[in-house]
Amino acid sequence: MKKALTKIFNVTFSLGLLSFLLTGMVMVFGQMFAVFSMNGPLSVFLGTLKHFAIRSAAVAGFSGFLLSYVNPKKAFKAKKAE
Repeated sequence: MKKALTKIFNVTFSLGLLSFLLTGMVMVFGQMFAVFSMNGPLSVFLGTLKHFAIRSAAVAGFSGFLLSYVNPKKAFKAKKAE
């Protein structure tokens, strides 16, 4: 059971973090392009992506938090190594 939960939380953390990073990059570079091309509607449209980025960051955060409770020995070893 623990291995299955660890795998599930690890996958959701990775996917949430990946989607957050990709959405952030699209927003930053897209808005930079919109500023240089003076395209206001594109900038406004890219601003609507922030809700998706916030949700994916929350998924990554909660799954990382729950992962530390499912596998506490691994989290303790990582803290001890620092």
